[in-house]
Amino acid sequence: LYGGLSFIKDIPIDAFTLKDTETTGWIKATDWNKKYRILFESFEGFTLVYAYPYNKY
Repeated sequence: LYGGLSFIKDIPIDAFTLKDTETTGWIKATDWNKKYRILFESFEGFTLVYAYPYNKY
């Protein structure tokens, strides 16, 4: 599964701007379709991005 993922094809992300603090993304591949809450924060010239399975929060 993981070796054949394509970011553009298999991991769609909802549109967002850096003024937002979160968005939603999915991993959609054969036998795998999961929704994730993607959060991000910018500080000191860096952007921290992390994701949680959507059903947990």
